[in-house]
Amino acid sequence: MVNGWYMMRTKPQTFKFSNNLTWYALLKNVFSVEFSQIMLFIFGCTAIWLVARKEHWKRWGYIIGLCGQPFWFYTAIVNEQWGIFALTCFYTYSWAMGIYNYWIKRG
Repeated sequence: MVNGWYMMRTKPQTFKFSNNLTWYALLKNVFSVEFSQIMLFIFGCTAIWLVARKEHWKRWGYIIGLCGQPFWFYTAIVNEQWGIFALTCFYTYSWAMGIYNYWIKRG
């Protein structure tokens, strides 16, 4: 008989596209959690600071914000925080709208 608590604590199987490599292992090898946290801090603080400015270079905040999004996606997926993942999708859309409004549509 298998203990139900043990079954709840095990990780679900991930999609394997080779014998030794899973999506999770691939993500773990691309970034490290520490590097990702540093990049989140740098890109996040810089983007918000730039967007809050009144000068003409405030539009660069949207580009910096969008550059930080891969680190948010990585952190959400590796830590299985699906609410953060959904929020990151919305933030990515919002940064992209800023780029559209301040860089593409401009004028």
